[in-house]
Amino acid sequence: VPDEDSRTASLEADTVQVVSSLRGSTIKDLLALVETGNFGGNAWSGNTSGASIFNTLVPPVDDVRIRRAMAYAGDSEAVAVVLGDDGLVPYTTTFFSEYSPWFSEAASAAYPGAAGRDVEAGIALVEEYRMDPNRSDGRAPGDPIEVTYNCPPDPSLIEVSQLVQQLWGDIGIVVHLETVEQATHIANAVGSGEQ
Repeated sequence: VPDEDSRTASLEADTVQVVSSLRGSTIKDLLALVETGNFGGNAWSGNTSGASIFNTLVPPVDDVRIRRAMAYAGDSEAVAVVLGDDGLVPYTTTFFSEYSPWFSEAASAAYPGAAGRDVEAGIALVEEYRMDPNRSDGRAPGDPIEVTYNCPPDPSLIEVSQLVQQLWGDIGIVVHLETVEQATHIANAVGSGEQ
């Protein structure tokens, strides 16, 4: 049952007996069913994560200033609210939870914005790049910085991409949103030797 709402409704109607989900809003709905006493459940926050993947071969994200600025502008707590994960998962700055053998305290602390969203730091880096006569995108100093952000056609992920558009817009980056099918999205992420 691919639709999250239908899956929960099927469980409640007893047309299925077990469901699983990674969506915070669905998990909250399922936990509400558990609270009625008619259902059992188990919620576990593991090492599943989401991320924005940068193609560092393509300007302007080939420049570390832009990537750092985007990280400073990020707001994981706002993303968690959009996904319905708020109250379910702890804030993290790495792919791995602190319980994972691959977790690194040093990497977590070094992440730009580890102490929280820092719009001023993001703006400063964007402006430094924007006014650079040798900026990697070949545009003239002072021209806007533009990126294209791809996302699969999942409603919650589209909401996240719209939030990212606003967050990065706050630091002066124009974000063009494109919806791509999951298979294309994965192929874009994997890329090739040249791209």
